[in-house]
Amino acid sequence: MKKRNHQIFGKIVLYYSPSGRDQPLFNGPKLHFLIFLNPNQCNASHLDLPADFGNYLRQGRFKYIFLYGPRKTVKCKLLLRNHPKKSSKIGSGWKEFCTAHGFHQTIDLVFEVDHMKSNQNVKVLTYCNF
Repeated sequence: MKKRNHQIFGKIVLYYSPSGRDQPLFNGPKLHFLIFLNPNQCNASHLDLPADFGNYLRQGRFKYIFLYGPRKTVKCKLLLRNHPKKSSKIGSGWKEFCTAHGFHQTIDLVFEVDHMKSNQNVKVLTYCNF
């Protein structure tokens, strides 16, 4: 039986690595956060996160997260600030993750996490919108 390298997610197709790194990180329902990266974000030392993704990570009170990409897993520092303005960023490790995966142009990413509880393991998938 041939292994699928994609999953339908609404009108989005998620593409998994054929290397076998697409094994589930957790069982049960998953949450997906979409982030559309421009070339500047791919080359930056940090990534600003949308409020909903930041709130999910904030629940776990993590200092680090692990980004599981198709080619490499990278430990990244979380920068969570509450005052004077609430902000959430992925810090050190972000640039290494982008470099390891060859992200230099505009790309759309899906961050897949455990829906049941906040988890510091985050699967990063690229997708093609059709």
